[in-house]
Amino acid sequence: MIFAIFIFLLLICIIFPKSKIVAGAVFLFIWQLWGWNSWNGDYEQYEYVYNTIGKFGLDEVTAEIGYKIFNSFIYSLGLDFQGFMIVYSFIILAIILCFIVTSPYPALFAILYFIIFIMDYVFMRNYMTNALFFLFLAAVFKNSKHLVLKSLILLSLAFTFHNTGVFYFTFLLVLRTKMSIKNLFLIILGIVVAIATSMTLFISFIDSKLIAGKILYYATGDSPIGPAMSHALVVLSLLLFTYYTRERQLALSSEKQRIIVLLQKVSIITLIYIPLYFFIPDFSRFFRVLFPVELFFILYLFFCYQKINLRVILGLILIGMYSIILYQFSSSTLKWTYYPLLESNLIYNSP
Repeated sequence: MIFAIFIFLLLICIIFPKSKIVAGAVFLFIWQLWGWNSWNGDYEQYEYVYNTIGKFGLDEVTAEIGYKIFNSFIYSLGLDFQGFMIVYSFIILAIILCFIVTSPYPALFAILYFIIFIMDYVFMRNYMTNALFFLFLAAVFKNSKHLVLKSLILLSLAFTFHNTGVFYFTFLLVLRTKMSIKNLFLIILGIVVAIATSMTLFISFIDSKLIAGKILYYATGDSPIGPAMSHALVVLSLLLFTYYTRERQLALSSEKQRIIVLLQKVSIITLIYIPLYFFIPDFSRFFRVLFPVELFFILYLFFCYQKINLRVILGLILIGMYSIILYQFSSSTLKWTYYPLLESNLIYNSP
C-alpha cells in the first residue's frame, strides 16, 4: 500500500511539478508515515524523555530547553507519546512545507524531499532546528518585512531545540546584501581555516556536560572524509555552474538574480560545516540540511535556464547528489529509519 501511494504521488508530481496542492498531498502522506510511526531507532529514547518530563518535570532529563518545554506543554494536554508524535511531526512538516512552496517546482521538490525525510525523521530535536532554519531561508527568499528581527527570532528558537543550531547564526551574513560573493567566500574560507586549526583547543575548554557527553557518545571510528568531500563536491559544482553561466543571469529578472545570489551565498556559508565534521560528530547531521538547500538551488536554476544543455548539466548534478544521498543512507541509518517507517505504522500496518 505504501509503495503504491508513493508511486501514484510520484507520477502526479511529475505531471504537475508546480502544484502546491500536490506538494501538500505529499506532505500529508509523509505525516501519516511519521506521526503514526510506532517504532524507530530513537523512538524509545524520546518516549522515555517525554514521559519523564511529563511526570517529574523539566530538570529530570538532559535536553535543550525548547524541546523540554514543548514536551511539557503537550503532556499537559493529556496526550500520550504517540499523540505527541502526531502533533510534533505535523508542526515540523508544516514548517518545511512553507519553505518548499517557495520553490518554482513545489510538487517535484516535495517528492524528492521524501528520501531526505526518511534519513532525518528519527532525529526529532535536530529536525525541528533544521525546519526552523528552512523557515528562516524562506523568509530571506521572500525578503519579508522586519527580516532581521524575524531571522533572529527563528534562529534563536532553533537553538533552543538543538545546540547545533548555534552555527545557523552564521547564515545571517546573507542579510548583508552589499557583501559580494567573492568577499563572502574569503570570509568563510578564513573561518574554515580558523576552525580547522583551533577546534581541538576549543573542545578542551568545553565545560558543558551536555555537549561534552554528546561528543563522547557520538564519536566513532568512522571517517568523515567521505561526507566532507561530498559536501564540497555538491556545493562547488553548483557554484562553478553559476559562475560559468553568470552572463546568462544578466538576462534574468532582478528578482531571479537576487535569489540566485542568495543561494550562492547560502551554499558558500555551508562550507563552515566541513571542518566541524572532523571534531563534533553531531554536526555531520548538517549533511541532511545541505541536500534540501542544494535541491532548492538546482530546481531554481532549472526554472531559470531554458536551454537543454544547461538543464542536462543540472540534471547530472542532481543525479550525482542523490547518488551520494543513497550511498550515505544505505551505509548508515537504513535499518533504524527506512524499515521502521514501512513496517511500524499504526495506519498502514495495524493488526
